[in-house]
Formats: sequence, C-alpha cells, structure tokens
Amino acid sequence: LAGATDAPSLPQGDVRRGGFGLAGATDAPSLPQGDVRRGGFGGWEGLAAHLREDRVDMLIDATHPFASAISANARRACDMEGVPRLMLIRPMWERQPGDDWREVHTPEEAADLAEALARPLLLTTGVKTLDAYRSLTGPIYVRLLKPPARPLPENFTLLAHGPLSPQDELAFFKAHAIAGLVSKASGGEKGYGKIAAARALGIPVVMLRRPAPEPGEHAATVAQAVAWARSQSF
Repeated sequence: LAGATDAPSLPQGDVRRGGFGLAGATDAPSLPQGDVRRGGFGGWEGLAAHLREDRVDMLIDATHPFASAISANARRACDMEGVPRLMLIRPMWERQPGDDWREVHTPEEAADLAEALARPLLLTTGVKTLDAYRSLTGPIYVRLLKPPARPLPENFTLLAHGPLSPQDELAFFKAHAIAGLVSKASGGEKGYGKIAAARALGIPVVMLRRPAPEPGEHAATVAQAVAWARSQSF
C-alpha cells in the first residue's frame, strides 16, 4: 500500500510477485511499474478479502504518515488473515537552528495559530482537512494534489502541487513574499524544500504533528523494507 510520493521508489521486481494499492489522493500520480490498483478496498473487511483471495504473502504499508485510517485497516486486515505486515515510515524532520515551528495536534489548532501570522500564507496541508482553514483571512496560497470539491474562498489562490526543489521553493517564497507556512510534519526528503526555505528566510511554520503510527514492525528506508520482504519464508 503506497502513496503517490513513495510508490515509485518501491522496487516490485525484488519480490516474486507484487502489486501496489494506491489510495487515489491525486488524480495523476507517478505510477510504479507492475500491478497497480487505485482506490480503496472497502474498509478492513475488503482488504482482508483481497489478501485472502489473492493469496497475499506479505504487505508493506508505505502510505503517507497521515493516512492513519488506511494503516489501521491494514493492521486489522493483516491480523485477521495472518499476513506479515511492515510499515515503511518516512524519517521525521528534525528541528534545525533557525527553525521557528509552532507544533499543533489538529487542523483546527493549526488554523487558529495561522490566523495570527503575517500574510501571505502558504497552506500545504492537503485537501482532506481544507475545511478547517476556509475561515482564514488575507491572501492564502494553497497547494493541493487535486482541486477541492467546493470552490475555494476568494482570498485563496490554488497552486500546482509540489514538491519543488529546495532552490525553486526558495525562489517561490521570495517571489510571492510568503510570510508564514502551514505544513504537515510529513517527513522524508520530498517536500522538505519548503521547510528549508522557511528557515532560510526566518518564516514561522505552523507544523501539524503526525498521528502515532500503528503498532508493528517498521522500516525507515526502501532498502530495509526489501530486506524484510526477502527475509520472509513461506
């Protein structure tokens, strides 16, 4: 199970027969090679049925760190069917000298803190929690993987989604005079450019903390996940 960002980096050829399940959060993901299924399975029961009917030997959960519902379904389905499960969890971003992070637990808390920041703001927390930020005033730039179901407020400007390279991100911040950033603590290399740009320019970041991961085995790199897959015996 993988998100659009991490799926292409998972080497299907390293296991005997594999496939990818994409959550479908983006309309035009960079698809990995191999069997790809987009969209959900119908809750944990549907995933359990898929594991059973397709005689799946193992499952690697490489979904986004904030895709907690999918990970919970994966754990429950694998426990039910006795399928070994590994979580591939991106390394956390670590606070560096010069970072000005205001960490929060919920989108509503993030919106409250963001309202007090200077403008313009860059909002990069995704479409699923967008409603929590619709009341923000002043100019707001928002990056989304796909357009929202409802029109954006007039003070919101929809941008093509990132991630951008660190150099392009810094140039974007300067060109648009970005004065505040709202971000999820997604971790990993992709998407870090905006965090580095905010640090370089002394811009405050409202950082939405990750939900706690599901219990179970986990890996921090694709190489570790492949080694785990190879270690399984059936």
